[in-house]
Amino acid sequence: MFMLQAFNAMEYAEKFEQDPNLSENDRLYLSQSMFKDSIMSYCKCFASAESFRIRLDINNVTKNVSVKEEYKATHKEILNIRNQYIAHNLENKFEKIFFETKKVGNSITLIPEYQLLTPIGIYKRCIKHYALILAHITSRIGKAVDKLQKENNIVIHFE
Repeated sequence: MFMLQAFNAMEYAEKFEQDPNLSENDRLYLSQSMFKDSIMSYCKCFASAESFRIRLDINNVTKNVSVKEEYKATHKEILNIRNQYIAHNLENKFEKIFFETKKVGNSITLIPEYQLLTPIGIYKRCIKHYALILAHITSRIGKAVDKLQKENNIVIHFE
């Protein structure tokens, strides 16, 4: 479920960012919200989990992929975005905080500026990456269901 959430949220991030009917601020904040949700949902799939949850391993997911280093690099980039930008307040390329100074006579006024930057180019890479992982999950589920059906002589349906 988290992987599908990640995929859908990233598609919405891209959609909101390009929506001409939204104001610049609305586009930025809606796309950033969906982007952050997507990254967090993705990372949950690879995090240590309760015993009843399945934890994905990027090496397993990419073992039959011809461009596995590309996918591993994207995976690492997503984890870094989560760790440096979303979960912790570390130096990152998506937000800049600085002060503008204004001097009048013997007085200096500091004006805080916050700049939120769009993660250009990452939406499409993440969507492609997520699609690979969704295919991997679907394949694993399919194999498990096939085994259950054969072992128990039953038919399993999904809604």
